[in-house]
Amino acid sequence: MATELNIEQGLFNFDMAFMAWAQEVYDRGQVGAQSVYTQLIEGDGSPSISLQFLTNSPKMRKWQGARQYKGLRHYSMTVTYDDWEATLPLKTRLVDYDPKGIVNSMLPVFKSQVDAYDSAVSAQFFTGSGAGPTGFDAVALYSASHPHANGGGTQSNLGSGTNLSHAALRSAEAAALAWTQENGALVYCNFTDMVVGPNLKRRAMELLEANRQIPIDAGGDEAAASVIATTTIPNVFQGEYRLTVDPRHTTNYYWTLVDTTKGPIRPMVLFVVQAPTPIDRVDPSDPHRFEFREYIYGVEARFGVAAGHWYTTYRGTGTA
Repeated sequence: MATELNIEQGLFNFDMAFMAWAQEVYDRGQVGAQSVYTQLIEGDGSPSISLQFLTNSPKMRKWQGARQYKGLRHYSMTVTYDDWEATLPLKTRLVDYDPKGIVNSMLPVFKSQVDAYDSAVSAQFFTGSGAGPTGFDAVALYSASHPHANGGGTQSNLGSGTNLSHAALRSAEAAALAWTQENGALVYCNFTDMVVGPNLKRRAMELLEANRQIPIDAGGDEAAASVIATTTIPNVFQGEYRLTVDPRHTTNYYWTLVDTTKGPIRPMVLFVVQAPTPIDRVDPSDPHRFEFREYIYGVEARFGVAAGHWYTTYRGTGTA
């Protein structure tokens, strides 16, 4: 966009482009892959919020004699916010005189740095070697020992060292369908989404979207020895899962299942006090502008991240 050495016009053009870009990015809600597995909770300006988790809802029984009063199990977890920022200084000459639109072409680069929600939530989601942050039941979000199962035992939503496969996905579904509350009532987990990193993109696509050629062997669906024939069968997973490839998840072969059928309830919580807001320092009398001949463009936010409901998710921490 030619400015013809019109400093005011050049500055105005970039300011308008920056604000329009920021509004487009953040007015559409949560940005990135984490929106699949994250519950958004908007704050009221308070520095923290107390999240309430209720489980063990009363189980129906045949009515014999008087009513039996059953209490809920109540958990509380406090989430505080942190301050977040991203800052882009630009030399005034780049903004004032931009005949080729070079400065505007930098906005997509800046955008990749300020997808704040996605960056922060993803970092927590995969922390602790894939176990995730500590949840309301005082163990990791992905754990083999979630307490308060039926009969006083524990339950697992973690397939440690489990590589993604047809058999592993069936086992995860079966395990989730068996999850119960302390009183024996099922939680009715129904997975709808799979989240993987780039390392598992093709394998997940083959598993969830393509018909498969199955080796026929007395040892099972995916036996590797003594195969006597093959046949192509319809894929029973086709159309059942939405696949999300998280580009931030690049270091391993973890795969995560998420149940999105329970309203806003998700495995992670995003507590937003101040949504990412664009701000600039472009006044000619600004001290930084005076000293360094730079304009400063930035984004500021206040939000916190925490674990949500473990019984809406399962993770396999595969190694290949």
